[in-house]
Amino acid sequence: MALLKQQVRREADELRTRAAQEAEAMVREARREAKDGLAAAREAARAAEKARKEAEAHRAEIFQAESRLNDLRTRIVTTDESVMLQQVGIYAYRHPLDDAVAYRARLDAVRTRIKELTRSQQAVLAASGWTVNGSARQGTKMIRDYSKLMLRAYNAEAGCVGFKREHLSVGFGITP
Repeated sequence: MALLKQQVRREADELRTRAAQEAEAMVREARREAKDGLAAAREAARAAEKARKEAEAHRAEIFQAESRLNDLRTRIVTTDESVMLQQVGIYAYRHPLDDAVAYRARLDAVRTRIKELTRSQQAVLAASGWTVNGSARQGTKMIRDYSKLMLRAYNAEAGCVGFKREHLSVGFGITP
């Protein structure tokens, strides 16, 4: 019986030792996995921060591009308006009274009115319902073309009068 007790104690000690070793191995494995998980979490956090910074940089680029696009769209409208006015012979000329404060507001109002009339196709009074070869469409086109021609001719004549007046005045020592 004493021998059996010793043998049971020995087996129990061996089992305790083996259990302690297995527990230590499990603890080491758990620590290693926790360490690997923590490293992976840190890497994921770095990657997320990098992605956030890149997204912010892209948002800033998009904002700048949209601002530039809006600026260019504004210029296109201005250019289209300038082309339309130039087609009918209206050019942005330098008026002698541009620098006079009292006349500037009136000149701006006149220029704005000229643009409005040209844009709304009311700068020239023309017939309507005209037909060419039985076509109302061709008649409308002809009236529009002749209206542009008349407006160009008028503006060219007005420009010449102003130009001649300036040069004649300077020739006689008179200031315009």
